[in-house]
Parts: sequence; C-alpha cells; structure tokens
Amino acid sequence: MKTKEYYSSIKDYLHKNGLSSLNTGLNGRCSVSIFMFEFYRISSETEAYNYGIELIESELNEIDSINNVSMYDGLCGIGWTLQYLSKENLIDFNTDSYLSQYIEKPLMRFRDSNVNFNDPKQLEYFSDLLFYFMDRLSHANRKLQKENYIHTLNQTLIILYNQFLHIEKYNYHQNISFENIFSIIRSLVYLSEMNFSSPLISALLEKNFLWIKDKKSDETIGAFELFILKKAAQGVASSKLIAKKYFTENKISANNYTTERNNFGIWNNSIINNAIRNITELNTKKASGLEYILEYQYNS
Repeated sequence: MKTKEYYSSIKDYLHKNGLSSLNTGLNGRCSVSIFMFEFYRISSETEAYNYGIELIESELNEIDSINNVSMYDGLCGIGWTLQYLSKENLIDFNTDSYLSQYIEKPLMRFRDSNVNFNDPKQLEYFSDLLFYFMDRLSHANRKLQKENYIHTLNQTLIILYNQFLHIEKYNYHQNISFENIFSIIRSLVYLSEMNFSSPLISALLEKNFLWIKDKKSDETIGAFELFILKKAAQGVASSKLIAKKYFTENKISANNYTTERNNFGIWNNSIINNAIRNITELNTKKASGLEYILEYQYNS
C-alpha cells in the first residue's frame, strides 16, 4: 500500500467512526497523529494537518484522567509523541513546560511509590520510564535540564536494580515472561546506544539474561528482538553463551511483518506502523526513538 492509499484508508475510518473510537496514546490517537503530521509534511495537505491537531487536542483534553504510565496507551506514550512532533517542527508546542507539569510529575510519583514488582507488568512500566526520560535527555538543550534528566535516569536504574534483587530473593522471576524481560532489555540497549553511562546497565542486562536462560517466548522471536538481544549480549560478556543458547532453542522469524493487522496502534505490524514506516522510509535522519518504537531493522 502506498502513502496516499494509507492516508485515504485512515481518513475514511476517522470519518466513519470519529476520533473517540480510537484508544489513547501510541495505541491509537498519538500514533495516528504522527502519521497525519508526517503526511502533511510531504503533501501540504491541510486536512491531514487538521486531523493531527484534533487528535493531539483530544489527548490533551483528557490528560488529567489518564492514570496509566505506559508507552502503549499512557502518559509516556503521549509525552513521547509531543516531544517527537515538537522536535520535528510538526507542531508549535512548549514541551518543556507542559511535559514537566502534566507528564513527568505523575511519572515520578509512580516511580517513587511502592511499586509491586510481584506484577510483571511493572517491569514494562519501568522500561517505559527509562525510554521516555532517555529521549527527553537526548533532546535537552540546557545544562541544568540535562543534569536533571541524568539524575532521574540514574535514580530510576537504582530503584530498578534494587527491585531486581528483591525479585531474585523471592524467586519472583519464575513468573516473569520473556516479553516482560525483553521490554527492560530493549530500553537498556537504547540507553547504551544513546551513550548514557551507568554501571547498572550491564549489571541489569546480566540479570535479565540469567532470567531468560530457561524461558521460552510465547511468540516467535522476530528480527528486531534478535537484533536487540545480540546488542545486549555484546555489552555483557558473561551473557554471550546464554544468548547463543537462547537463539538456538527458540524459533526465530526472519521477518515479523508479513501480515498487516488492520488496527490503529503503532505496534505489531499494524496499519499505522506500516503507514509511518512507508512515509518515513526516505528520511535518512529518523529519530532513534521512533526507530525503536516502530521496531525498524535498522541494522541492515
């Protein structure tokens, strides 16, 4: 499907179903807004721009009622989208003021609360916090702002490592799936690739590899997962044998994108995932955060 065909298909859906039919965050409105603004950038189509504005405004109007912190359908995803659109000059928005007040304060309250890591989903939430704050650091311009985000990331890694020790002590990792663990590995690799320095990154990666040693994924391991795991193993020498064993024993798919799913989240080969890939494929300076979210095979 070509870019104009994607636009026509998505526009028809919005016309028939309305914005309220979409989920919040990157599992819905935010992901569609990214496509609309990217389409406007290449086509100057005013209607696409107006759709993008409506989608963002609908998210902002409901921000106080969103308690979820995830990249998937919560505050991290909305905050990341606003950061991306602003840095790409697709919207005129005071991200520093808005994100610090409406996104980052709730994220910090969540991080500093007594998070129950008996629930494996909490690992994914902490992974999303690392991803979001690393992206904010990479775009920070002022020295004090950079120092604050470095401190935030270091504190988040310390909390996560202490929780890992707690999980190991009580063998909670037996109940954690590969998918939960991979989310942490993915964000730690992102931190490394963005040149964030902390000895806790390798320490956390080593523990993650020990946890996945005897696990099977519920789904076929795709090319992106394989790439990230190999990247992670390079940084932790003691994990290379575990990684090799894991790759050998799990079914690996060379391509995760053979069947397009007709949904409006940015994940799992959805119509929006493929539409944004299609529209940005000629952009040689794609934001690294977007590459991770879209699961680009950017090693090829």
